[in-house]
Amino acid sequence: MTVEVPDHIANRLGSYLKLADQAVAGAKTRALRPHGVTVPQYVTLMALHILPEQSIAQLARTASVTPQTMSTILNNLEDKELVTREKSPSHTRVVLLKLTPEGHRVALAADEAAHEVEQLITNALSPLELGRTRETLSRVVEVLKASKVA
Repeated sequence: MTVEVPDHIANRLGSYLKLADQAVAGAKTRALRPHGVTVPQYVTLMALHILPEQSIAQLARTASVTPQTMSTILNNLEDKELVTREKSPSHTRVVLLKLTPEGHRVALAADEAAHEVEQLITNALSPLELGRTRETLSRVVEVLKASKVA
């Protein structure tokens, strides 16, 4: 059964942004599955690969999730032996996260798979379209950050 969506809703920019986001997330989910990680786990692994020894709060901000959700993500990564937790030498209540050697390996392999998804999009657009898309999406972010609504 298909649901009819009125044009005044279906043609809204937010609908297209959401559809694009869902398509990218779905493609990355499928690409990351052979590496045994989810999209949020991949984002976390890459954040730790790029900047080691981050706190749960830092990682949560990077992944745009709550600290509670990040804690769950990290528990799953720890169960897979991809991350370790260590007390901060300078702040006794802060726990720092690090990738294990296997975590580094999975992060790089998963990044290659995620990059292939992004490359599919890049290859489907002309250089002009790609530049305009980047500019347009950057402008969307700027407008929403500057607005009092967002």
